[in-house]
Amino acid sequence: MPSRTLDENAALDAAEHFEASTGVTCLVLDVEGRTILRDGHRGARLDPDGTLPCGFCRTYRAATKKPVACREAH
Repeated sequence: MPSRTLDENAALDAAEHFEASTGVTCLVLDVEGRTILRDGHRGARLDPDGTLPCGFCRTYRAATKKPVACREAH
């Protein structure tokens, strides 16, 4: 069976459309759990492990006072 590769631009397009239509934050992660951002994306506050924390993770961290990485929480 041939290996599948991720079309990052298509995945980012889908995530942006989903977010725009639902108001729910949607991120694209690679197999390592790092957030994939569009080229030139500025101002993103990435965690030290390369992930971009979502609203759920920020809320979880605030409530538990635990520094869990977004990729580990999901």
